Amino acid sequence: MPQHVFRNLVRDLVRCGLSSSRYVTAEEHVAIFLHLVIFGNGQREAQERFQQSADTISKAFHCVLGIISSPPFYTHFVKLPNDTIPHIIQSNPKYAAFCKAQAAVDGSLADAFVLEEDMS
Repeated sequence: MPQHVFRNLVRDLVRCGLSSSRYVTAEEHVAIFLHLVIFGNGQREAQERFQQSADTISKAFHCVLGIISSPPFYTHFVKLPNDTIPHIIQSNPKYAAFCKAQAAVDGSLADAFVLEEDMS
Protein backbone atom coordinates (compact mmCIF):
# COMPACT_ATOMS: atom_id res chain seq x y z
CA MET A 1 0.00 0.00 0.00
CA PRO A 2 1.45 3.40 -0.89
CA GLN A 3 2.36 5.48 2.14
CA HIS A 4 0.00 8.35 1.27
CA VAL A 5 -2.94 5.93 1.01
CA PHE A 6 -2.12 4.48 4.43
CA ARG A 7 -1.85 7.95 5.97
CA ASN A 8 -5.18 9.00 4.43
CA LEU A 9 -6.82 5.85 5.81
CA VAL A 10 -5.44 6.56 9.28
CA ARG A 11 -6.61 10.18 9.05
CA ASP A 12 -10.13 9.12 8.06
CA LEU A 13 -10.28 6.52 10.83
CA VAL A 14 -9.08 9.09 13.39
CA ARG A 15 -11.84 11.45 12.23
CA CYS A 16 -14.33 8.65 12.86
CA GLY A 17 -13.10 7.99 16.39
CA LEU A 18 -9.85 6.00 16.28
CA SER A 19 -7.28 7.24 18.77
CA SER A 20 -3.86 6.25 20.00
CA SER A 21 -3.72 4.31 23.22
CA ARG A 22 -1.03 4.47 25.87
CA TYR A 23 1.39 2.17 24.07
CA VAL A 24 -0.03 1.84 20.54
CA THR A 25 -0.39 4.69 18.06
CA ALA A 26 -3.35 5.04 15.70
CA GLU A 27 -1.01 4.16 12.82
CA GLU A 28 0.03 0.94 14.55
CA HIS A 29 -3.62 0.06 15.23
CA VAL A 30 -4.33 0.31 11.50
CA ALA A 31 -1.13 -1.55 10.56
CA ILE A 32 -2.04 -4.43 12.89
CA PHE A 33 -5.56 -4.58 11.48
CA LEU A 34 -4.37 -4.55 7.87
CA HIS A 35 -1.68 -7.13 8.59
CA LEU A 36 -4.21 -9.54 10.09
CA VAL A 37 -6.79 -8.98 7.35
CA ILE A 38 -4.45 -9.08 4.37
CA PHE A 39 -2.09 -11.89 5.32
CA GLY A 40 -4.39 -13.92 7.55
CA ASN A 41 -1.43 -15.49 9.37
CA GLY A 42 -3.09 -15.21 12.74
CA GLN A 43 -2.58 -13.37 15.95
CA ARG A 44 0.60 -15.09 17.07
CA GLU A 45 2.48 -14.02 13.94
CA ALA A 46 1.21 -10.45 14.42
CA GLN A 47 2.43 -10.51 18.03
CA GLU A 48 5.92 -11.33 16.81
CA ARG A 49 5.83 -8.84 13.96
CA PHE A 50 4.64 -5.90 16.08
CA GLN A 51 6.23 -7.02 19.36
CA GLN A 52 2.95 -6.67 21.24
CA SER A 53 0.99 -8.96 23.54
CA ALA A 54 -1.94 -11.08 22.39
CA ASP A 55 -4.29 -8.78 24.28
CA THR A 56 -2.89 -5.67 22.57
CA ILE A 57 -3.15 -7.25 19.10
CA SER A 58 -6.72 -8.33 19.78
CA LYS A 59 -7.74 -4.91 21.12
CA ALA A 60 -6.13 -3.11 18.16
CA PHE A 61 -7.90 -5.36 15.66
CA HIS A 62 -11.31 -5.02 17.30
CA CYS A 63 -10.88 -1.28 17.76
CA VAL A 64 -10.28 -0.69 14.04
CA LEU A 65 -12.98 -3.19 13.08
CA GLY A 66 -15.44 -1.31 15.28
CA ILE A 67 -14.56 2.02 13.64
CA ILE A 68 -14.81 0.61 10.10
CA SER A 69 -18.23 -0.89 10.80
CA SER A 70 -19.52 2.19 12.63
CA PRO A 71 -22.11 4.39 10.90
CA PRO A 72 -19.87 7.48 10.47
CA PHE A 73 -17.23 5.52 8.54
CA TYR A 74 -19.45 2.93 6.86
CA THR A 75 -22.08 5.30 5.50
CA HIS A 76 -19.45 7.68 4.16
CA PHE A 77 -17.13 5.19 2.45
CA VAL A 78 -19.21 2.11 1.58
CA LYS A 79 -21.45 2.56 -1.43
CA LEU A 80 -23.65 -0.33 -2.46
CA PRO A 81 -24.07 -0.82 -6.22
CA ASN A 82 -27.27 0.38 -7.79
CA ASP A 83 -29.56 -1.90 -9.79
CA THR A 84 -29.28 -0.06 -13.10
CA ILE A 85 -27.58 -1.97 -15.90
CA PRO A 86 -25.47 0.08 -18.31
CA HIS A 87 -26.97 0.19 -21.83
CA ILE A 88 -23.82 -1.24 -23.44
CA ILE A 89 -24.20 -4.40 -21.32
CA GLN A 90 -27.97 -4.57 -21.61
CA SER A 91 -27.91 -4.42 -25.42
CA ASN A 92 -25.01 -6.87 -25.92
CA PRO A 93 -26.17 -10.49 -26.46
CA LYS A 94 -22.81 -11.67 -25.13
CA TYR A 95 -24.03 -10.88 -21.60
CA ALA A 96 -27.54 -12.38 -21.95
CA ALA A 97 -26.60 -15.35 -19.75
CA PHE A 98 -26.06 -12.96 -16.84
CA CYS A 99 -29.36 -11.08 -17.21
CA LYS A 100 -30.71 -12.14 -13.81
CA ALA A 101 -27.41 -12.40 -11.96
CA GLN A 102 -27.39 -10.77 -8.54
CA ALA A 103 -23.66 -10.49 -7.94
CA ALA A 104 -20.25 -11.69 -9.05
CA VAL A 105 -17.23 -12.93 -7.15
CA ASP A 106 -14.07 -11.65 -8.78
CA GLY A 107 -11.33 -14.18 -9.37
CA SER A 108 -13.33 -17.08 -7.98
CA LEU A 109 -15.31 -19.95 -9.38
CA ALA A 110 -18.45 -21.00 -7.60
CA ASP A 111 -20.28 -24.26 -8.21
CA ALA A 112 -23.91 -23.73 -9.11
CA PHE A 113 -26.63 -26.33 -9.40
CA VAL A 114 -29.92 -25.63 -11.14
CA LEU A 115 -32.92 -27.84 -10.58
CA GLU A 116 -34.17 -29.55 -13.72
CA GLU A 117 -37.60 -27.88 -13.47
CA ASP A 118 -35.93 -24.45 -13.30
CA MET A 119 -33.99 -24.98 -16.54
CA SER A 120 -35.56 -23.35 -19.57
